[in-house]
Amino acid sequence: MRATAAIALAVATSSLVAAADDVPLRIDAQGRPFRVAPLDPDATFSPLSKTCDGPCVLRLPSGRYRVTIGEETEELRLEQPTKLRYDPGHPTFRLAGGALAAGGILITGFTLYAAVKFCDSTDPDCRSRFQTAQYLLVGAAGVGLAMAVIGGIVFFSAGPSIFVDGPTKPAADQGVPMAFVAPTKGGAILGLAGKF
Repeated sequence: MRATAAIALAVATSSLVAAADDVPLRIDAQGRPFRVAPLDPDATFSPLSKTCDGPCVLRLPSGRYRVTIGEETEELRLEQPTKLRYDPGHPTFRLAGGALAAGGILITGFTLYAAVKFCDSTDPDCRSRFQTAQYLLVGAAGVGLAMAVIGGIVFFSAGPSIFVDGPTKPAADQGVPMAFVAPTKGGAILGLAGKF
């Protein structure tokens, strides 16, 4: 009897110690199913799939995890309380961005083709007579290219994403955006690099 009580007390104490070392992870998946899987090879936590109507709070051992909500995945290092929030994106902006990008690609292709094929090769004076029209066509191609780039940016930025509040990874692993300027002949190139 005493041995059974001692074993039960030891098991209860070890589970309390383990629970005290666990870190809360709050996931607001907005009613979508999510999955949490450990990335550490020696993890004692097995993958978990769950659906909650409101925010769920999980208590997990410290370590690296991959959280999947819908089609989006986020890897994080869980060392202190962390919150994840799923954003389903903006379907209207995504549709508008896709339409703008597709229209820009069509305009660019059509105007470049027309600029090249503007004059047939049988008339040698055609290029000199219609040089202004060719410049306008190349300018329209530039506008189409700008539309395609802006539409692509809107399309990809309006999609679903997972936002993390709290430490996730060291700054070097997060792909912190960095601006850079590269001098060129007659100007410079301004760029932005990082994980978006």
